[in-house]
Amino acid sequence: MDLVRNPIVPGDFVLAKLKGYPSWPAMVVFPETLPEQVACARHCAASHAVKFYPDCDFAWVETAQIQLIRARLLEKPNLVNKRKKLQQGYKAAHQALLQQRRTRRWRFQLQRTFLDTQIPSMEASSYL
Repeated sequence: MDLVRNPIVPGDFVLAKLKGYPSWPAMVVFPETLPEQVACARHCAASHAVKFYPDCDFAWVETAQIQLIRARLLEKPNLVNKRKKLQQGYKAAHQALLQQRRTRRWRFQLQRTFLDTQIPSMEASSYL
């Protein structure tokens, strides 16, 4: 996946790789949300703060070690012969993605309702 065309931003679901571990489902988060001991840890400028699933561990991960993840992969991952914890991570990330979608849909509907009530109807008689 080309990261130039698809910049990584907070809220994106990714597969993040740390040394000694397989690629793990995670979500990119704002650095301000990191626990203090992680926020203060040394990291390079080309890294992102991520929250790993299912344990909600935080870490800085270099951009080269991050891949954007498609929703379909979270829905039906190929987890044959994978660690149980990794399987739980995919399941937790999928649940978080569904929650994020519900929240976005709810916000959109709320904004639309607000705009519908704030914009006066334009009747032809008011322009005559």
